[in-house]
Amino acid sequence: MNATPIRVLDAETRRSRGEAILKSRVLAALCAGAVLATAAPSVAGGGGTGSRPTLQEMACRASAIVVGSVATGQSTVAPTGDLIFTEYVLVAEKTLKPHALARKLRVIRVGGEVEGDGRRSFRSRLLPPLEIGRRYLLFLAPIAGADSFAADIPGGTLLLTDSGRVAQVDGASFVAQLPAPGTEADYDAVIAAIRGAVEKGCPR
Repeated sequence: MNATPIRVLDAETRRSRGEAILKSRVLAALCAGAVLATAAPSVAGGGGTGSRPTLQEMACRASAIVVGSVATGQSTVAPTGDLIFTEYVLVAEKTLKPHALARKLRVIRVGGEVEGDGRRSFRSRLLPPLEIGRRYLLFLAPIAGADSFAADIPGGTLLLTDSGRVAQVDGASFVAQLPAPGTEADYDAVIAAIRGAVEKGCPR
């Protein structure tokens, strides 16, 4: 019986396949996040029968909480061909969780625009795209890969305005200590609340 020959993949092929696997996992994570955002009660609407998560629970769900500016963004069609997501490079300025983090982070989020045979775009009502050059406060979910994260935690994308305040970007927010959609809050107060939530730790 002849043994099946082993195919040795070159470094570039391994990298490409690794990227494909990573993006497939990211897509699944982002889609799950969008479903959670749709199902969760809205603070802004003043309704909802489910229990709202606390800021501590939101901080525990995030593997990183950072303030930073968006340097670049590259949109890609998902392997399934029916969704677009964008990979951003975020330059971190302040890290609230964990204490040590790389300065440049890879942040992936549903939505974007791709040009090819025909321009294609996808925009999520709950997770609008990030703007290049703007500063954000982000609650980031873990994905495979070093210094790689998904910006898909509902209510966890906050814009730092030119007036020095914090504005909600996502189409849903469920935590009382964070701004509801269409509203702003004091930056120092929000940072202090998040630091306090992180210091409380997470249940084991």
